Amino acid sequence: MLIRGDKPFRRVCFGFIVLLAWGLLPSGAIAEVDDQSRLLPESFPLLSSPSDFGVSTLSPLMPGPVDFGTDVLDALAADPLGSLTDPNVDAVPAFGEPEMETVEIQKEAENKFWRIRPYLKAGVTYDDNIFITNTNRTADIIYNVQAGFAFEVGDYRALQNNYLLLEYLASGFFFTNHPAQNSLDQSYSLLAQYRLTQLAIQLESTFQSLDGADRQVGAFTSRMLFFNALRFLYAKSEKTDLEFEINQRTSYYPEQLSSYTLEAQFAFDYKIQPKLHAGLEGVFGVNQVQDSPDRWYQTLNAKFGYDLAEKLVLNASVGIQLNQYSSGGEPMRILPVFSLGGEYQLLRKTTLYLNAYRNIQASPSLRGQDYIATGFDLGLKQKFAEKITFGLATGYENDAYVSNMANVQANRVDNFYFFRPGVSYSFLKYLEANFSYEYRFNSSTLTQDTWYDNRMNVELSMDF
Repeated sequence: MLIRGDKPFRRVCFGFIVLLAWGLLPSGAIAEVDDQSRLLPESFPLLSSPSDFGVSTLSPLMPGPVDFGTDVLDALAADPLGSLTDPNVDAVPAFGEPEMETVEIQKEAENKFWRIRPYLKAGVTYDDNIFITNTNRTADIIYNVQAGFAFEVGDYRALQNNYLLLEYLASGFFFTNHPAQNSLDQSYSLLAQYRLTQLAIQLESTFQSLDGADRQVGAFTSRMLFFNALRFLYAKSEKTDLEFEINQRTSYYPEQLSSYTLEAQFAFDYKIQPKLHAGLEGVFGVNQVQDSPDRWYQTLNAKFGYDLAEKLVLNASVGIQLNQYSSGGEPMRILPVFSLGGEYQLLRKTTLYLNAYRNIQASPSLRGQDYIATGFDLGLKQKFAEKITFGLATGYENDAYVSNMANVQANRVDNFYFFRPGVSYSFLKYLEANFSYEYRFNSSTLTQDTWYDNRMNVELSMDF
């Protein structure tokens, strides 16, 4: 879900935010908190680190292919009808799964109309194959410093009435032996809502500027990822919800193949029982990629959701996608697609989560080719004595490349695996230490794209 970049759109966004801010002051009815302990809705995510096991304060929303490492699209957070997690593995740090637990709201925060939460993190990572190469493996020690903030105003607790959530994160990476790879990554996210009784209008915007190893490219590269969406949510009745959305996303690779996607989505959701809902979603879109034919696609999804408060959350989407290529491209490709996101609180301090998906993506490095990504990630989080959290995550993705041009032969298939245990310790109110280890292995039919690496990471973070 994305819309980005040009000046007219920025003017529209600015005007929308001004209108929203005006509406927040007189009519931003903040939901009352009945007790001190409740399940808080997830705030809009930004960027997480290699050692996170829950949703960090700033864990990033990814518009394009997502990393089982840092890049995360948390679709279970604010939009029950929205797309579920489609984690496309990249080469950066940790998968931040949704966290379901009871949170104590501090006295001073109960009635505040707005708040600012600063965020600071510093750490060091050892990686024995920083360029993810098949031969001449190169190791290095990388120091990182991350700083950011979250600004929240309006109904930022319940996310029902008028609200605005803004987050920004800057991340500096400093290589000990390869200073030419030093970089400053930046991420921001915005989610704003204006409610008119049964109708809620949402504006969503995310941006990431990243430098580092990209698994689909097979090398260090720079990329900028944009996502914008304008969304209309209408509660037709107590049981029926309607949603219409226009979104646009851009994956800009200065040295590779950039892509641009524009989508329109319509969905309805019917509450069969208080805990069970189902619906249909139709998607119409076009994907434009450098040096490739345009891909027009239509998707029809059946969607299901089950929510047993503080115990089980499950959302699933299963459908068929029709893909047509213009200007001498391949014949129509029919593709079954799905996404599944689930979280189960096995015990009071033990949480299991699962994400699975199948979709089609444009290759950023191979001209005239897309790839069909099918994969899953599975994790466990265990708390000990309120201060210590142990996490274990593993995952797999198969990428089968297909041609979208009559004169291009696609023969690449990748199988990617990862395994990541870690532990975190909260020893002060706002201070947390994290240690994690990650093993990654990519097996490809192209020899140069077969590689493995080991990474160890230690971090100290302050999250207010």
